[in-house]
Amino acid sequence: GGGVGINFSALRPKDSPLSSGGYSSGAISFMHLFDTITEVVRQGGFRRGASLFSLDYSHPEIFNFCRAKLTGDLTNANLSVLVTDKFMKKAVNGGQIELKFGNQIYTKVRAADILDLVSLGTWIRGDPGLLFYDRINQDNKNKEIPIITTNPCGEVPLFPYGACCLGSININKFIEGNEFNFTKFYEVVKLGGRALAHINILNSYPLPQIQKVMSEFQPQGIGIMGFADTLIMLGIKYDSEPCLEFIKQLGKYYVQG
Repeated sequence: GGGVGINFSALRPKDSPLSSGGYSSGAISFMHLFDTITEVVRQGGFRRGASLFSLDYSHPEIFNFCRAKLTGDLTNANLSVLVTDKFMKKAVNGGQIELKFGNQIYTKVRAADILDLVSLGTWIRGDPGLLFYDRINQDNKNKEIPIITTNPCGEVPLFPYGACCLGSININKFIEGNEFNFTKFYEVVKLGGRALAHINILNSYPLPQIQKVMSEFQPQGIGIMGFADTLIMLGIKYDSEPCLEFIKQLGKYYVQG
């Protein structure tokens, strides 16, 4: 199975005049189209398609986007607002941001109002989430192509036409007595990375653009599972400094690699 993440911010806001006459139906109207496709597509006959729709915090339709799940809309996709460090600072400090498209500024609003609405939607319906543009692109090795969205569950930021082969390692299998064998875990991470790299090569892709990106960047994602079980078995409290230190040790090889 697989899914698609799409950033719709390049689409004009609702009721914008078109050069050929008439008015735009808006970015969210196109989300409805993809939402329906996601409902119809069944992966392997048992699992419906997976989608993530994202929108920049400054898009004029951002408030309706943040309310979508609260009103029972766009139920077949995960939703995320793409935010910047500048936006977050303004949300904390009571600053204003411009809602704009192209060179046209539609209005100014309090950044905190957007963040409050995102928080309400997340608390009640689990959506929308946040994608942190600056943090994502801090690790972007190709600065000429900014990354503006992720895969459907947000684990992997990807370039346009990027795909990602994912795998998970059950970390409770590395507990020996009362200790975690980090050396063995790092070896499995390395082996898993090699396996996914080979899968990227062996895969056939539906579009030549995807084939090009996969050959050039070799994206892959080695995740973990069994984290809660592992903490219990090691006697580590979730909300504790030892837990944070354990996470740092788990991620040590990822950073070095």
